[in-house]
Amino acid sequence: MFAGPVCHFELVRIARRGRTFAVRFAFGLFLLGAVGLNYSVHSGPGRPWYSPGDLTISEMSELSEALFLSFMATLLVLVLGLTPGLVADAIATERQSKTLHYLLASRLSSAEIILGKLFARLINVGVFPVLVLPVVSLLTLLGGVSPPALVLGYTALGATAYFLAGLALLVSVLTRRAREAVGIAYMLTAAWLFVPPFLQALLQAASPPWTEVAHWILFAGAWAGPPTPLGFLTDASATLGGGSQQLAAHVAWMAGMQVVYGTLFVLLAAWQLRPAFRRHEGRAERRGKAARFAQTWFPLRPCGDDPVFWKEAYFAVRAGGLSRNLARAGVFGLLALVLAGALYGSADAFRELWQHGYGFGDFNIYQSRMGLNFALRYGTPVLFVVWMLWLGGVTAAGISSEREQDTWISLLSTPLEAGEILRGKMLGPLRATAHFGVVIVALWIIGLLAGAVHPLGLLNALVVAGLYAAFMIALGTYASFKCQSTWRARLWTQGLLVGPHVCCLLPLPSAGLLLGVSLWSYAEINELWNAKLETVLGNFGPFSLAVVWYFGGLVLYGGAAYFLASALYRQFDRVAGRPQQGPRTDVVLKEWKGNTDSAVADDAVG
Repeated sequence: MFAGPVCHFELVRIARRGRTFAVRFAFGLFLLGAVGLNYSVHSGPGRPWYSPGDLTISEMSELSEALFLSFMATLLVLVLGLTPGLVADAIATERQSKTLHYLLASRLSSAEIILGKLFARLINVGVFPVLVLPVVSLLTLLGGVSPPALVLGYTALGATAYFLAGLALLVSVLTRRAREAVGIAYMLTAAWLFVPPFLQALLQAASPPWTEVAHWILFAGAWAGPPTPLGFLTDASATLGGGSQQLAAHVAWMAGMQVVYGTLFVLLAAWQLRPAFRRHEGRAERRGKAARFAQTWFPLRPCGDDPVFWKEAYFAVRAGGLSRNLARAGVFGLLALVLAGALYGSADAFRELWQHGYGFGDFNIYQSRMGLNFALRYGTPVLFVVWMLWLGGVTAAGISSEREQDTWISLLSTPLEAGEILRGKMLGPLRATAHFGVVIVALWIIGLLAGAVHPLGLLNALVVAGLYAAFMIALGTYASFKCQSTWRARLWTQGLLVGPHVCCLLPLPSAGLLLGVSLWSYAEINELWNAKLETVLGNFGPFSLAVVWYFGGLVLYGGAAYFLASALYRQFDRVAGRPQQGPRTDVVLKEWKGNTDSAVADDAVG
């Protein structure tokens, strides 16, 4: 059968290596929570969610429509978040484990290898929509959801998954390492989702001299570019008045374009599979002009006495091809734009500070600085969460990638102690991704200089950021040490970061919420300082809950970081199978020399 052996082998290997029972269980709990939340909202006016009363026909129709939209949104987020990570390491993992040689030497063609990998990974992604399909199909019997709407929703999901899988598979063929392929696939997915709507908004706001050019660019992008789900949602909301036929036309256009681009990516991946393998195998002997120029003008820092930290902080950053260098340049450019935009947007706050000085006197003279404080509270947590996702992904691949590249045994056989290895694996990724932290702290300092952030708020935010960064470093290193594969370690690390943010039933102390609350302004410090004792005692219940929630989150993350790091240092030699280190050589020689000198002295006295 066409692409059968590779697909069958890939499914068996994934079933044995990556059991997804926990992910399916969490997915089921999330859907159950969505059902309960929608039922509580649409259970009728004045009726509690636990009331056993019957629903009217209109209420049942509204509940069915709300459940359908919730399920489709959840499945879309799952497809967007799961597909690049599951598909991007399909070929890169074979290259790292030195098994791609055998696949290419077999009778299988490049198309059979690529299609087998593609179908196997898509089957794993399609498990989740298939699990929800019986429940969503029953919603058509309650009204509010028609069978054509169900077909359109699943068609859009399938086309999006196929497009992202083809893109991630092409990235996996062209890149050298699995973690590099996963990172680039996620960055390209984010760019595909958010860059076109942003450019569309900019082009629509063009001034009259550029209106015609912007119109032609929008026209070409609408006909030539692959439509995004965000663009489809805006088009669908604008054309709902046209009826179901116009909505079906939009879905058909989006799905058709995504299938065309996905097929093009798959064909390119099959065409470049063997040439890319030859380029990667002969890459060590060739160095281009760009590499020689970079080494001449930007020499690599000497290794020094900490080789593991040097490798993770400096050498791993320089590694990578053109795609990784372009991605790195794009990140630096984006951070520079964020800083420039913050400086430009804080002009009114600095002007207000120049007129009224530091401190808080009245809300009428603190509006611009309060607006800057709100912008920092909503903007920097998003940037911080992105940084933690990147930091968690890099730390989660620190030890597991050594196993996948067959360099873990060589590292354990060196004279390096457990503390030196773990310190390099923990602090190296922090140094490699420190530019995110520098930009975040620079934004906070801008707010401090403009009078929008109180010094206590800045100190508080630094403590929160430091504790959570320590937690992510310890968690990623612990998961990388315990898990045998990089993708599983990243799943645990980044899943525990994303989980509190997507939970809508409980206000868990997530990184974004803690960081947003911690950036106190002069107005809040003034109100808290001048608050009367009767007011505080009157609101003692909510105030105490807020204090317990805030400081409990800090204690939770700080304690988890301490215990995970302690467990790593205690269990390293035993779990890694490394023999316990005996007494150091210089101590043994000193003791032997002392015993020899005493024996010679005794012989002389005798």
